[in-house]
Amino acid sequence: MARVFIVEDEEIILERILILLEELEHEVVGHSGNADEAFDKIKVSNAEVVLLDIALPGKNNGISIAKQINAELQMPIIFTSSFQDKETIGEAADCNPVTYLTKPIQKGDLLAAIELALRQKMAEKTEEQDTKDVFYTKIGDKLSKIEVSSILWIKAADSNYCDLTLSDGRKVSLRTSLLKLMK
Repeated sequence: MARVFIVEDEEIILERILILLEELEHEVVGHSGNADEAFDKIKVSNAEVVLLDIALPGKNNGISIAKQINAELQMPIIFTSSFQDKETIGEAADCNPVTYLTKPIQKGDLLAAIELALRQKMAEKTEEQDTKDVFYTKIGDKLSKIEVSSILWIKAADSNYCDLTLSDGRKVSLRTSLLKLMK
């Protein structure tokens, strides 16, 4: 089950999306029909995925909202639009959406799009954790992964070496300064 925020200004299309999401057992955490208000509502919604129309009333449009979401929220975006011209699709593609659904939205397409969005989000989260919580170093003649949480002690051996004591009892010498290791 995904928490979905919908940005759609056409009431009949919004109702159709709400029905589809209910049938697919996803939770709608909010919706907006105005581009100028949508971003602030998305920020406080606790959404995992945004269904985003491109043509919206207000100074902004779906493309500008997508750029804000990418810059500040890093949340998967699924564009929904009746535009099928190459220029609009190109502008949308520049925002790195999960996909671009053309209206009228079909249940199977929506199911697939949300599943892709959730998997993309999970992969990004895992990648982010991997880059923050581990580092790689050569131990003997092999490249080994060291989890930061497994380090019990770090000792500066001299200006170019550090000795690590790991939770599994291993002692590892690294050819790096303590300052570089901390970075």
